[in-house]
Amino acid sequence: DALHANNTITINSGEITAASGDDGIHADTTITINDGTINITKSYEGLESADITIAGGTINVVASDDGINVAVGDGSSTSEERPGAGNFNETGGSNQLTITGGTTTVNAGGDGLDANGSIAISGGITLVDGPTDSGNGALDYDGTCEVTGGVLITAGSSGMAQFPSEGSTVWTVAMTFSSTQAAGTLVNISDASGKSIVSYTPGKAFSTISISAPDLATGGSYILSTGGRDTGSVTSALVQGGSYSGGTAVVYFTLNSTLTGLNESGATTITNGMGGQGPGQGDPGRR
Repeated sequence: DALHANNTITINSGEITAASGDDGIHADTTITINDGTINITKSYEGLESADITIAGGTINVVASDDGINVAVGDGSSTSEERPGAGNFNETGGSNQLTITGGTTTVNAGGDGLDANGSIAISGGITLVDGPTDSGNGALDYDGTCEVTGGVLITAGSSGMAQFPSEGSTVWTVAMTFSSTQAAGTLVNISDASGKSIVSYTPGKAFSTISISAPDLATGGSYILSTGGRDTGSVTSALVQGGSYSGGTAVVYFTLNSTLTGLNESGATTITNGMGGQGPGQGDPGRR
């Protein structure tokens, strides 16, 4: 691990750049990030602890397996194990990832946000480019994932995709394409009057994208488009508050539930299932 504690890690400020063959930042009990700039440029899992709270700061994570993982255990490994195999397990149902602020971007080969417990997001901006294989998901949780504030966008493969749960008060649009979209394909949601709500450009190929944003309103009519450009304010690959043009309308829809599933034909029923057995899963402690 680049940073490791057998108990807790708290980061209040400063700049950290880390690269590791195992975890970028690991604490057995809790990780709390209140502020600062954290760049994990290489890791097996980016942030890992039994409980993780992100209250502020700018966090960028690149991980070959899970980007952010909350699970129980000490993370130790033996010489016969791959990096990160350790004693983290999947039985810690009370573990929680809490995000109340900051800007967090994740590029994960496995699960993007992985909670062997629950996820609670009440603020900040969280952007996840998840796996391209169908054995993992950009979002993976055992309990609930409630989004009550902030922006959450996840993009990745569709085979094991999960989305925010019904307790959320920020509405979610989950679009599944019939074919894989190329990396760098902008996805925009605008309202019926043409006002741009949000645009996001995944950095990896994707077949499913989930957008949770406070400006999405019940009963509202919207258009999901691909391509084109948005002139709004840029935060990483997220654009808000601008004018959108030049794209191709894919589907027109009305928000009629907390979680609205879409395909090219319109609204569809989606299964908010459990995450799958991808790289790192099936080994003790890795989901």
